[in-house]
Amino acid sequence: MTNENRFCEMCGARIQPGDVFCVHCGAKLEVSSAAVPGEQTAGAADAPAWRPLPGEAGTPVRKFSSDAAGTPARKPSPKGIFALVAAVLVVALLFHSIVSDEKDRPSRSYAEAAERAVVQLEKYEEDINVSFDIPRFEEQLSSYEVSRIAMNFVSADVMARLYKAVCRYDGNPRHGERLGLTAYPNALSSSLSETGSGYSTLHLKIGMSYFTTAAQEDALQKRVGEVLARMNLTGRSDYEKVRAIYNYICENVTYDYVHLGNTKYLAQYTAYAALFDHTAVCSGVAELFYVMATAAGVEAHIKTSNDHAWNFVKLDGKYYYLDATWDLGVPEAQYRYFLKGEKDFVLDIREISHRNAVTFDLYGINNVLNDTDKGYNFSKYAYGL
Repeated sequence: MTNENRFCEMCGARIQPGDVFCVHCGAKLEVSSAAVPGEQTAGAADAPAWRPLPGEAGTPVRKFSSDAAGTPARKPSPKGIFALVAAVLVVALLFHSIVSDEKDRPSRSYAEAAERAVVQLEKYEEDINVSFDIPRFEEQLSSYEVSRIAMNFVSADVMARLYKAVCRYDGNPRHGERLGLTAYPNALSSSLSETGSGYSTLHLKIGMSYFTTAAQEDALQKRVGEVLARMNLTGRSDYEKVRAIYNYICENVTYDYVHLGNTKYLAQYTAYAALFDHTAVCSGVAELFYVMATAAGVEAHIKTSNDHAWNFVKLDGKYYYLDATWDLGVPEAQYRYFLKGEKDFVLDIREISHRNAVTFDLYGINNVLNDTDKGYNFSKYAYGL
């Protein structure tokens, strides 16, 4: 007869005939001659059903995991570990390949192309490379038919549309319409890829000139943050923020008549010169207001004519024009161009034409900012009226 009164020496649990490991605590069982079928281990009949481990409350505890049948879990073999790592690497490489293919494929909208161009502009790259998926493009690619004969017209038209998308407001003081003032195309080349069914991809390579350097841009953003911190604008209304920033510019910046017309002195056109040198022409003044207002959380924009630049902002659901250039040095009580509406904003034309003389505005990109105020809900009259 088989002895059924065996107990685990570790936890005191009853052991079934033939068990090599305890199903309760996983301990390896000793093979005893007392367990020979037909014999009974001395004292086994008096043994408790279980014995608690020292310091425990009395419930048997498993010392390591086991499967449903009570067999202890085996450590994975080196081959198993290698196979698992290999599988993970394959999945990672496959995912990376998919992401890379998606990133490198030609753009299918101007918004997508602009996003890729902005990344390159932020790095101040000399050449901006953007490709367009002609058959899958989600909007009208060009007003010209895509062909090798009309390549120059197509390329210039596509670049102008691309730059308009590049200059769209996104709330980032490094982006938006100011890119239309600080980065200019100086060269354009293009090529077409084709398949058996027609043209598949338009490739643009745009040579760029920048009015500032990456280091100057970083310095500008840092200084703007410091100036805004001293203004203590936290918790103040958008109107209070705009007023404080406008006052700061009018009190601390002068119009740069010294370099006016000298197109070799590019600093005059920049927010960097307006903030650090305290002098700039209209584009630098308008750009500085844009950077400061946007950094302060106010929706601000830049608008230009062929020879002037100014701003408009959103306050209480409506938009208002302001032109700090012609209020520079003027006491606040005598401002003529602060938060005006469509009916009472009279554009000053005292500025000498100079933007068109910038030699590398070869493709009329400055004109991209001429209609930035279209489609907005402008107030008819000045703020507060």
